[in-house]
Amino acid sequence: MTTEREDGLTYEQFETACNRQLTNIAGLGIHDMEDATWRSYYDSGMTPRDAIECANDDWWDGALNDVLHG
Repeated sequence: MTTEREDGLTYEQFETACNRQLTNIAGLGIHDMEDATWRSYYDSGMTPRDAIECANDDWWDGALNDVLHG
């Protein structure tokens, strides 16, 4: 099943963008952290930044609050 998004990102592009943004912010990528529901975030139409925020809250117990929120 292919999900049509307003931003036109494929799932692979979305995951790459999430990984790149988290690496730039925290110095580690999404695959360095506990698994999160990236596909769900993608299907919900979240931006990569919003997906990172949700993963931090939903899966990482706020471990990155300091780097995400200064």
